[in-house]
Amino acid sequence: MRKTLSSLALFTLLFSFNSFAVSDAEFQALQQRVDFLEKIILRQNEDRLNSSASPGTETEVKNNEQIVVEQKLNARERIALDRRNYAPAELSKIELLFAEIERDVDSPAARNNLKTLIHQYRNANRTGCAFLKVGQLSRGPERAAYLKKAINEFSDCYFANGAQVGALAHFILAQYYTIDNKPVEARDILARLKKNFPEAIDHNDRLLSEFIPDLEALLNRTE
Repeated sequence: MRKTLSSLALFTLLFSFNSFAVSDAEFQALQQRVDFLEKIILRQNEDRLNSSASPGTETEVKNNEQIVVEQKLNARERIALDRRNYAPAELSKIELLFAEIERDVDSPAARNNLKTLIHQYRNANRTGCAFLKVGQLSRGPERAAYLKKAINEFSDCYFANGAQVGALAHFILAQYYTIDNKPVEARDILARLKKNFPEAIDHNDRLLSEFIPDLEALLNRTE
């Protein structure tokens, strides 16, 4: 049974979306963990198929563990793309720029670093993560502007833990519109989130779809 969040917990949920930079050692450890979980799931799938009386007729429903593993695999593939497109020195600089942005998004240095990322490393995965982080922690119309840019230009980026930039940006933007008393815009964003990112997770391996009904219920009460 889905747990119901309070309105306060729902609005503060965005502050639990903690991103992080990963070293090569941490990345390798993540790969090993994902590989291990993937093998378990493949074996479980094979067991279910072998025990099925009518193979191919039973609808396969993914459990949460399968979804989480798949999202982490997607993240690993996206991060690996950067390793092919950028030299090690460039990747180190990108991570440094992102870490400084994450440390204090309101500082002039952070905004300058964001400009560096967009001008020099527009196609880097961390550039999308940076725009989400700045949008998440900004206030007022500036928050919406950064989140929209994250959605329109960096939706395919991922944090190493499997959380996708586009999905999180949709959810946080829907929260913002709800708080700002813009129910039409909020519902539109939620509809796109459900359609385009049905299996998205947050930074703590929770399905974003679990939180959507609470936000929709809040919208119903405010309209």
